[in-house]
Amino acid sequence: FNQKHLVVGQVAAFAVGQSAGQPAPAGALALPHLLAGLLSPFPGPYCELPALPATVSVSTDLGSTRNAAVEWDLSGLSFDQHYRSIPVPGTVEGSLQVTALVETVPDSLVYYIDSGAAGGASAAYTGVKSLLGAQILNEVSDKAVTAGSWGYQSNGLGGTRAGTLTDKLSNGLYGINNSALELKYTLTGLQPGTYTVTAGVTEWWSGPRTQRLFYTGGGVATDTAIGAQVVASSSSRNATISGTMAVTTAGDVTLKFRRTAGTEAPVVSWLAVAQGTIAGDTS
Repeated sequence: FNQKHLVVGQVAAFAVGQSAGQPAPAGALALPHLLAGLLSPFPGPYCELPALPATVSVSTDLGSTRNAAVEWDLSGLSFDQHYRSIPVPGTVEGSLQVTALVETVPDSLVYYIDSGAAGGASAAYTGVKSLLGAQILNEVSDKAVTAGSWGYQSNGLGGTRAGTLTDKLSNGLYGINNSALELKYTLTGLQPGTYTVTAGVTEWWSGPRTQRLFYTGGGVATDTAIGAQVVASSSSRNATISGTMAVTTAGDVTLKFRRTAGTEAPVVSWLAVAQGTIAGDTS
């Protein structure tokens, strides 16, 4: 269960209103930039702590920027679950309070889609892509499918939910209410093997929203379920689907989010695919 945990990126603290050339005190504007943490496929109690940066870039009341020392408080925090956005508090030069968001991902990750963030600089995607580079097959946060490439399909798409680009649960795609059409993604470039697919489901309205995830392609001709059915509602807004799929031949794979009860359309707020069997928290 030993795991490695790497962190890359910058934390930006934007502050105004202090004495000349100094960062502002606590209570001034502080905007987080997401960092990416890397976990081994089987998280356990021996997870290493993230290596957060020793300095951050701050803007001053003079309109300039400079690097400033920051101390992070990791007490009471755990980084042993995949696909978590964990806020880590920090203090810049003893006064300015800042927050880093640490995104924990498996080291065998090959797709990390922040649904609904097409055309935007998704912090979650940017942090993960900067960490794993070409291993991540999607070159942008999200996009519509094109010939020979990955993306979401327009057939069955009801619309896009806009959100905050530093919160992967706040945005996403939704299907068409009271319709048999599924919300679909096409994935390309997957080689034969076992993959773990994990998806975040968010109820942005009232619900309840009941759905399952299926796949075809990659040598699988009939709809095959991934994970269990989930329900998201106004009283329990977030749910996670996670399970394995077997790709037996190289080729396109279609993921299908399907309404399985009620009238509310399926939704997806983020989607991840990792090689092998990955421990996922669906609680």
